[in-house]
Amino acid sequence: MSDSPTDRSNASASAAQHTVLPVFAEALALGVDAKSVGALRVRIEVEAAPQHLPGEECVEQALVQRVPRDVAVAAARPPWSEGDTLVVPVYTERVEVRRTLVLTEEIRIARHALRRPVSTEAVARRERAVVERRQPDGSWREIEVPSTPAHE
Repeated sequence: MSDSPTDRSNASASAAQHTVLPVFAEALALGVDAKSVGALRVRIEVEAAPQHLPGEECVEQALVQRVPRDVAVAAARPPWSEGDTLVVPVYTERVEVRRTLVLTEEIRIARHALRRPVSTEAVARRERAVVERRQPDGSWREIEVPSTPAHE
């Protein structure tokens, strides 16, 4: 083969027409880089506050009354109630020419309620949720969180 100048110029012209230029395209991708920028914590505080509770105290007392009797009876009777009063009979046997059962006394026990106002101190506890945010220096600071109405 001959290597003539004409052949070389045709080859270089042919090469110039077929030069390949690379074309670049950038592909974009959206990504999320998760990183901690802060923290919240919730703690429950229990507050105790003494409260004044008005009320009423009821004290029952037994009032004992001895009622003398001197009545002959045919038979002994067990204790009985008359309203709020319990009657306990006391018997004595007397020996005479004949034996006679005599009711000598009744012991009457009545319940009586005495009411008087009293005051008692009691502690009522209430919980409060505290929401805090961690600060850049690592400390915690309370933040206000608006309350939402409760569902009925």
